[in-house]
Amino acid sequence: MTKRQNVSEQIEAINLCELEMKARELLPQTAYDYYASGANDEITLRENRVAYERITLLPRMLVDVSERHMGTTALGEQET
Repeated sequence: MTKRQNVSEQIEAINLCELEMKARELLPQTAYDYYASGANDEITLRENRVAYERITLLPRMLVDVSERHMGTTALGEQET
């Protein structure tokens, strides 16, 4: 059995493919197969991948950053 990674260690992945490769390395084969597969025609799995690919970052270039605010809104609540 391989030594498992400490849960508190950060997994660095920049896309879903890299995250799946890391999961394959860390999980036992049966656990990976369970999470990587989908039921029936894998419709939900396919829809989840499409939804994940719709997530994009909007780069803000040439924006004044002399005054920054690190807060955000989550579920309608202001977070700081």
